Order: sequence, then C-alpha cells, then structure tokens
Amino acid sequence: VRATGGAVSAPTYSFNNDTNTGMTRPTADTLQFVTAGAARLRVDSNGLMFNSDTAAANALDDYEEGTFVATPTISGGSGAIAFNTTNNHLSYTKIGNVCHVQGTLQIASNSVNGGRLNITNLPFTSASDDGLGGQTIIHAQISAGSGSQASGYISSIGEGTTTVQIQTYTGVGTSNDSAVTMVADSFLLIGGSYLTA
Repeated sequence: VRATGGAVSAPTYSFNNDTNTGMTRPTADTLQFVTAGAARLRVDSNGLMFNSDTAAANALDDYEEGTFVATPTISGGSGAIAFNTTNNHLSYTKIGNVCHVQGTLQIASNSVNGGRLNITNLPFTSASDDGLGGQTIIHAQISAGSGSQASGYISSIGEGTTTVQIQTYTGVGTSNDSAVTMVADSFLLIGGSYLTA
C-alpha cells in the first residue's frame, strides 16, 4: 500500500470516526504519529522524538538494560579486594545518554594495607563535557561485616572513564583509605546515574 504524506490535521492513515488521529509522513524517511490533530511521536534517522520536536539533539536514540561484572582495583595501597563470584555484578539501564547503575557487591576477601577502592568496567564511558559536566557522584554504602566503616563514603565518576572511585567521607572531608574498611562478607551497595559519552 502506498500513499502520499498527509498533514497533522488529517494524517494519511487515520480512522473513519477519528480522522485527526493516525500516522503520516511529514518529510522523507520520517514517520509521525498524531492524536487529536497534534504530532505526538516522530521517528527518523536521529531516533525517537516527542510532540513536534524535530531537533536531532533531543532524539531518544538508545535504550539498553543489562548487567556487568564489577572489577575491583586499588589505588594508593597494596593487596587486593575480591568480590564474591555470585555477587560481583551490577545492573544498568541506559536511556539516551544517561546510564543508571545499581546493585550490591559482596566482599569475598580483602588483603589491602590501605588505599582507595575503584570499581572499574562500567558499561559505558562517562561524558567529557565543557565545565566538567561529565563528573558525577554515585552513592555507595557498606553493610554487615565486622569492622565496616561507619562514617560512609563519597564516590565519584570522573570524565571520560569507566571507573567509580570510592573514598571515605567523614562529613568534613575525604580520604583515600576506603579499601581497608571493607571486610570479608560485607556488602557494598552502589546506586546512581551518570552521563555517557
């Protein structure tokens, strides 16, 4: 079936008893869905746009969800932290250029003598925007395990990276000794969103 593109007020494909609701082709290689005589959804080579928006920068061009294995590394100390192989992954949902990460990691062993825990292998590289707009704070909290750090953490993702840096936070300042506060069998809860490249 072939037809010419119709106007928003009278879409090419509509209904007998509702002629201002349907689908039309406003320009080449573009589909547009209309309700009550107004554009509501537009799909073109840039992605998905809402209402009458046609700006490529506003197109929703990606949706993904899944899991990834979080890889622990240590900065400023020796030794290693290992995650339990059953609880070593986090979940993510990416909508457009925003990725939300969350989950719980279980510490299987810890032989570090100091330093900061980094979680590497985020599913997408963080953005590098003008004015450090790609940096963000991620929530991290330790639970269970004897000797766990009670004062909390401040965690961040820098620009152009796939790493979360976890520092201890005293309410006044930060220090790079978070790794020693995570004892075996404790749980590290992670959650937050960041802009992707």
